[in-house]
Amino acid sequence: MWVHSPAGASPITPEVEEDYFAAIVAELELHAIEVITKDGRTLELWADENYRGSPHNPLTDEEVEGKLRDCAEGLLDEAQIKAVINRVWHLEDQASVTDVLADLHWQKG
Repeated sequence: MWVHSPAGASPITPEVEEDYFAAIVAELELHAIEVITKDGRTLELWADENYRGSPHNPLTDEEVEGKLRDCAEGLLDEAQIKAVINRVWHLEDQASVTDVLADLHWQKG
């Protein structure tokens, strides 16, 4: 796996120290948000690492599930959503990630 940062690509292996990985992630967490208005003005704001859902300000389990529900609304029924949530929370017990992907299939053929 490779992590791409402004400094270039870095390989990530199990031997890489957690502090090194955290430093790379921290470098990637500062984002500019730019909006161009209809009258041509440009508004810019920098979002820092404390945004909701960042490693420094993580979502709760309930918020993660709520985010999935919001994204899946109209695509998956409640049984499918529950199956995805259950499989993801127990991902280490899954024989294959293919089962998770199958639960996400919403196009009926």
